[in-house]
Amino acid sequence: MACLKCHAAEKEEKFACDSCKRLICAECAELTSSEVRCMNLKNRKLMFLCTECQQGILMVPTLIKQVSDLQAEIRNLKENNITQTTAVLDQEDLISEMLDRQQRMSNIIVYNVNEPNDKAKTDRINKDNQAVNNILENFEIDKSNLKVFRVGKFMGNKTSSNKSYIEII
Repeated sequence: MACLKCHAAEKEEKFACDSCKRLICAECAELTSSEVRCMNLKNRKLMFLCTECQQGILMVPTLIKQVSDLQAEIRNLKENNITQTTAVLDQEDLISEMLDRQQRMSNIIVYNVNEPNDKAKTDRINKDNQAVNNILENFEIDKSNLKVFRVGKFMGNKTSSNKSYIEII
């Protein structure tokens, strides 16, 4: 069997981790010669753990605390009598929110675009579409299906320096 760290199969001094049972050579485990002699004893008292298992043991107190916190939260939820109806409604709201977000995922909102002063709505829409096409001309996206909306209310008395948002869907 090969060493866990160096993957060399030819090394003679390999020891199994007392936790995960994977083999690691004495050199990779950084064992001293006296530790190697102790490991070779029949009734050894020395416990050998690989680096991963040592790190795992260090995490145990944190994990115990997290489990305890979760158990307390579960008890709290049970005590507050949260019904399945509420949970189902919450799930429906969550699914609805996720679907809504997925639909809006590729929307773009552009700010600081001059708002046209044209009186005719179609002229303003055409100018907004042209402004968006100019902004997006360096991006490799299909511009044929874009829907452009000016966010906010048109105020005919604005000057050409007024800027507002455009939402691109």
